[in-house]
Amino acid sequence: MFCPNCGHQVDDGAAFCPSCGKPLHAENAQQDQQYQQNQQYQQYQQGQQNQQAQQFERQVNNAFAYSDGRGGRINRRDLVLPIILSIITCGLYSIYWVICLVNDTNTVAREPNAQSGVVVVLLGLITCNIYMLYWFYTAAGKVNRAKVAHGLPADNNMGLIYVLLSLFGFEIVAMALLQNDLNQIADAQ
Repeated sequence: MFCPNCGHQVDDGAAFCPSCGKPLHAENAQQDQQYQQNQQYQQYQQGQQNQQAQQFERQVNNAFAYSDGRGGRINRRDLVLPIILSIITCGLYSIYWVICLVNDTNTVAREPNAQSGVVVVLLGLITCNIYMLYWFYTAAGKVNRAKVAHGLPADNNMGLIYVLLSLFGFEIVAMALLQNDLNQIADAQ
């Protein structure tokens, strides 16, 4: 039983509480039982809150990334079809492709709050494609970190290769190389 005064656990046959020294009476048994029920209810409530918090954390992890820190899941994308569609549509499909590349890169890098594909495309248009050179260079670093996390070999020169290809008018080749790297990560998931 518990002391009704201080809440200290006391032997059932004790007449006085060893902690506070107050006398324990038979009528205190009912109070003791009520105290124990309150304690059990509080523990139950705390357990419920912990379960809800754990469930929320699992949902967040599933939505954004693996729990092992390797980055989020992406789907493997075709390499040839986007190139053909970009040529047929005079580059319009490549805008959609860049948006997908940016979003997939952010996903594998575990940066869901990074600039979205739409923002990157708009900044590229506003800056006459100068921002895209910067983005390709930083995307290579993000992809390399994701490749290392998945146990794949990283190529530290890819950022420079992407920039040079884009600078000399072969941006679609840089996009294809980046898509190939993302496909390798998708296969390793």
